[in-house]
Amino acid sequence: MTAVLSTEGRAFARLDPVSAAAAQMHGALLVDIRPASLRRQVGEIPGALVVAGPVRDWRVEPGDPLRVIELGSTLQVIIIGDGGPTSVLAASALRSYGVEATDIAGGFHA
Repeated sequence: MTAVLSTEGRAFARLDPVSAAAAQMHGALLVDIRPASLRRQVGEIPGALVVAGPVRDWRVEPGDPLRVIELGSTLQVIIIGDGGPTSVLAASALRSYGVEATDIAGGFHA
């Protein structure tokens, strides 16, 4: 099932790490959804907004009053996870809110 989630059922192209870094340099927002324990173990990502845990989706949902940032429809958002299907699901959820979102294929380890 993981392979299906990471390759099918999405309406966006996943980015490779080099393309994601270039997009971030040009104003895209990198959102790190990795668990705190993993971030402590392998490091933080400079310039990334950390939004992790079970409250992740509503913390970035544009209509929620408790969101951590105003995303809007013009800001490109790139989700980075630990390499599993979670980043695809998070990007898909943001796209359903009207946010231009994608993720990094392979996650942080890529």
